[in-house]
Amino acid sequence: MNTLVVLLIIAVVLVVIIPIAVAGATWYSVVAMSKPEVCLRPASEHGNPMIFNDAAAHQSWAEHEGFDWLGAYEFNTDLAKISLAVWQHAGHPTYFVLYRQPSGKVFYDLVTIFSDNEGLTSGSTKDAFMLPSAPGSFVQSFPGVMPDVLWDRHLAAEIYLTQQCGIKTTPMTKPFEESLMNAIRRQMEYVKTIFLWPLRANYWYFIRRSLMANRSIEQQHQNGKLRFNQ
Repeated sequence: MNTLVVLLIIAVVLVVIIPIAVAGATWYSVVAMSKPEVCLRPASEHGNPMIFNDAAAHQSWAEHEGFDWLGAYEFNTDLAKISLAVWQHAGHPTYFVLYRQPSGKVFYDLVTIFSDNEGLTSGSTKDAFMLPSAPGSFVQSFPGVMPDVLWDRHLAAEIYLTQQCGIKTTPMTKPFEESLMNAIRRQMEYVKTIFLWPLRANYWYFIRRSLMANRSIEQQHQNGKLRFNQ
C-alpha cells in the first residue's frame, strides 16, 4: 500500500466516517435522553462505591458553602453510564452536582433554577456546550476549574442575570429528580427543532464546544449569544 492510498484512506475517515459517527451518536443520545425517566435512577453505595467516595471527598467544601447532601444517582444509556452526586443549597435555588464518567474523570455543575423555563448552569467541562440550550437556559463553562472557582463565577453570573437582565427567581417547589428530567426533556425537544440537527452535531462537537468555553454569561450577553424566553 503506497503513501497516496494511505492518505486517501485517512481523508475518507476524517471527511466521511467520523462525521457520520458523531451524527449517529448524537442522534442516539438525544433520542435516549428524550425519556430521562428511563435513564435516571438512585445509586447505591454497594453497587457504585466510587461516586460515594467522590462525594465524601467534596462533602467538607459543600457544607462550608451551604450545600446539604441530597443523594447519588446514575444516568444510564446504552452509550455510557454517568454517576452523579448531588447537594442542594440551603439558601439558594441551586444544586451542586458532581459527575463521574466511566473513564473515571470527574467534573462539576452548579445549577440555579430560576423558574420552570429558566435556569443557569456553570460547568467545569466544555461538554456543557455539546448541545444547544433552549431559550432561557443559560450556560457557561470553565474547563478544569475546581468547585470553589466555579461557585464564584456562578454567583457572578447569577447576579448579572438577575440585576442586569431582569431574570426573576422563584422558590424551588419540585424535587431534584423532577427538575433534572424536565430540564433534559426541554433541551432535547429544543434540539430536535433545529434543522438537520444530527449533522450539525459535528460543528457543535468540533468547534462550538471550544469556541464557547471560558466565556462568562456577561461576555455572552455582550456578544449577543444569550437566548431569552419571549
